[in-house]
Amino acid sequence: MWLQRWCKSYLKKKKELFDQKHFLTVSCVNSFRKNKCFPKPPNMYKSRLICFFLCTSFFFRCRENETTNQKPKIIRNSKIPLSAIDSGRDDDTLYKDKDFIVLGNRSEPASEAIRYIGIKFKPHISFTDFPAEVEIAKKARLKYDSNPIAREYKTRITETYNKEPVNFGGHYVFIEWGCGSPCHMSALADINTGIVYDGVSSGYGYDFKKDSRMLIVNPTGLDSIYLNCVSCEPLIYLWNEKNKKFIPK
Repeated sequence: MWLQRWCKSYLKKKKELFDQKHFLTVSCVNSFRKNKCFPKPPNMYKSRLICFFLCTSFFFRCRENETTNQKPKIIRNSKIPLSAIDSGRDDDTLYKDKDFIVLGNRSEPASEAIRYIGIKFKPHISFTDFPAEVEIAKKARLKYDSNPIAREYKTRITETYNKEPVNFGGHYVFIEWGCGSPCHMSALADINTGIVYDGVSSGYGYDFKKDSRMLIVNPTGLDSIYLNCVSCEPLIYLWNEKNKKFIPK
């Protein structure tokens, strides 16, 4: 083995630099034969560590190659639409149960087969748990000085406020706009006072109802599946009418 030969030659050159009376009988890890030991000075531990590291690295590299060449384990070969993923394609279902789904390509090596891990969104509360009576009234003029965000995004907030009817919490207009990918921002305008309040940032939009104080950030599709990433996880907020703030639930 070339690694054994190199290690043997390396130590032999090292030991020649020291006086023979200081030599010890030792062997390099897995590098020399059991019945053939070579003298080595006491301060050659660094050299032994180098040999050990190289031997270990070579061993695990071989094990990695064996694992890579294994065929991926496929649970079933069905194709499902990725409603929670804007990829525009179908993928193999590698695994699926009531809480998770793993999607990928069964023709690729095991280490590269998995593309997406989906998690089932199971909210413990619903919109009907936080009802709000919908008011029908003439909208007040927006007060842009009530919030810096109203001045910074004046055009977007004004257009949505004038166009949309009450769509959140009984007497508010929920306003959202994109700020990159993935990024959404939002604000809340009271039709009775015209005051603009801070909304909640999001990665993939919102879900809300005109007769509820509940807000879902990063809502899922019809399959209730979301990707396992920081900006993908659905979050629930409740509007606190007293403090005029969204509170995470």
